[in-house]
This record gives sequence, C-alpha cells and structure tokens, in this order.
Amino acid sequence: MSYEFFIKHDDLNDVAANYILDVAKSINCKEVHIIIKKAIQKRTNQQSRYFYGVIIVAFKELAQEQAVFGKDLQCWGLKHWKAFLQTMFLSVEVDGLPVPTLLRGTSDLTVAEFSEFIDDCRRLFLDEGGQLMRMDEQLYNETKEV
Repeated sequence: MSYEFFIKHDDLNDVAANYILDVAKSINCKEVHIIIKKAIQKRTNQQSRYFYGVIIVAFKELAQEQAVFGKDLQCWGLKHWKAFLQTMFLSVEVDGLPVPTLLRGTSDLTVAEFSEFIDDCRRLFLDEGGQLMRMDEQLYNETKEV
C-alpha cells in the first residue's frame, strides 16, 4: 500500500508532518520512506491558449489559403493539425528512432518543453511560407514570461 502527499512549501509544517505519521501508524507501518521531489511546473494556460488559439488555427488557415501542405490537408480540422504537430515534434523515440504512434501529450510537457514545442511549430510554419502578425509576436512573448 502506498500513499502520496503533495504539500506546498507554505503548508509544510508540524501539522502536515504529524498527519503523514498518523497515516503511517493507521496502516500499521513500522517503516516509512519519504521521498522529497521538487515539483515541476507543467505548461501554462497562456501557452495552451497560444497553441490552440494561434498556432493550430494558423496552420489550418495556411493550408486552406495557400495549399502548401497539399489538397488533402486543406479540409483538416483543428484536431488533425494538433495530431500532425504532435507527430512532427513529440514522437517518442525508441532506440534513437521516432515512433509516430507513440506521442507525448501536450498536457504532460513542462513550461520549457512546451516552449520548445511552440518554437518548433513556429519554425515549421515560417518555413512553409506562413506570415506571423505583430499580435502573434506579443502573444508569443507572453508565453515566455513565466
């Protein structure tokens, strides 16, 4: 049997420590192993809004307007573009080779990993002839301020 406790720094006090010890006693635990790990911040809401509201929409519009990705992709919806970008940049590697069927979810990415993912998407967009507007630059810069 195992229990996990998530305690914020501000809540770390004698009461929290005593609670953990009480739980250990209640399950007749003679030995307790405590592991302390630093919490890693996942992607921010701002990053998510930028990805879904700017990046994916921009790829969809670019494909419809300029047909740069071929006629088959002109009718793709937003979920198709998300899957395409995940396949391009978030494929899991096995033995050093990307496996497109094993994708990392965007919600599991840290702030830094998600920033790198957004940068990769932007580079691909620009390489395919997309134009970024000034408003996009402001929103993009906000995703970097964490």
